[in-house]
Amino acid sequence: MAKSNLGAYQTMVELAKAANGPVQLGLYVAAGGTLIGGVIGAAAAPAIKKGAARALVAARQKIKPTTIVVPRTYTIVSSADGGNKLWLHAGDRFQVLSEVEGGALIEVEGNKKNPWLVSSELLATISDFIVSGR
Repeated sequence: MAKSNLGAYQTMVELAKAANGPVQLGLYVAAGGTLIGGVIGAAAAPAIKKGAARALVAARQKIKPTTIVVPRTYTIVSSADGGNKLWLHAGDRFQVLSEVEGGALIEVEGNKKNPWLVSSELLATISDFIVSGR
């Protein structure tokens, strides 16, 4: 077979003639690809499964279940003005959401306008709350 300057096109025409037409050539290529893909897939499946199992184990180790921390509830023992139109009455209960230097972000039970920023010192004097760092 002499090659002309048509190159790959001429090679495809010759292969199609040998396969009794381009449709037959297409079927042979598809069947061969399926066969080769199946063999490679069957050979690689155990390695892929092993790698997937290792990845799953590693992911489970990285993801630790979170624990839910319920904030402690404190009780007001004497009434006081908490500032910003917040009145704390004896018997009111509250949770500290966050504590910053000199203040605490609290949530008063039953109050619809939560949260409130209140002086930590005030909370320590009117409730069973203890300022952090003491």
